[in-house]
Amino acid sequence: MKMRSRQLHIALLVVVVLLVTGAAETPRWRQASPDYQWNFPRDHWSHPGYRTEWWYFTGHLAATDDPDRQFGFQFTLFRVGLLPEAPDLDSAWAATDLVMTHAALSDFESGDHLFSEALYRATPHLGGFGTYGDTLLAWSRAPAGTDAIWRLERRADGFAIRARDDRRQLALDLVLTTDDRPVVLQGPGGYSLKSSDGEAASQYYSYTR
Repeated sequence: MKMRSRQLHIALLVVVVLLVTGAAETPRWRQASPDYQWNFPRDHWSHPGYRTEWWYFTGHLAATDDPDRQFGFQFTLFRVGLLPEAPDLDSAWAATDLVMTHAALSDFESGDHLFSEALYRATPHLGGFGTYGDTLLAWSRAPAGTDAIWRLERRADGFAIRARDDRRQLALDLVLTTDDRPVVLQGPGGYSLKSSDGEAASQYYSYTR
């Protein structure tokens, strides 16, 4: 069944999270800051040096042959920091980050829910993150058993996502436009506290459609 987007509600969340560190651990990761100076479109790309970051999309779809049949989707790519700086190793397997993927599709009529996920180290053959100016924001190999690449791309009018898992019979191939809506900063200046003691916070923004 082919599907088309209908009143697609997109939330792109690029979150840079400050994790609480133990007293004996040297704090080397960059920290979320209430005076962070946002810079778009640059801030759509990854932010090396922070511990955790993700790009998150949710939305509604309708079948082209039956507009009343509705679906919900979700797509997320995570960057999980292993080391704040590249290790001094002459190896293609040396990595500073992990790339974690997750995608889901729900059929509101049947109640079926499909999901897929994968986790790889960020290396040239497994996954990684683009730099500002690339069209590619982040990518990963598909889960085991599927010869494909999961991709998140930046376009002039929004974003494009692609994910496939043949074993789960799940695939997404979507172009998502922002309807020229402005970025919405979550929390004062995009600074969102995650704990009452102020030791955990994120830099957080979204598109509401």
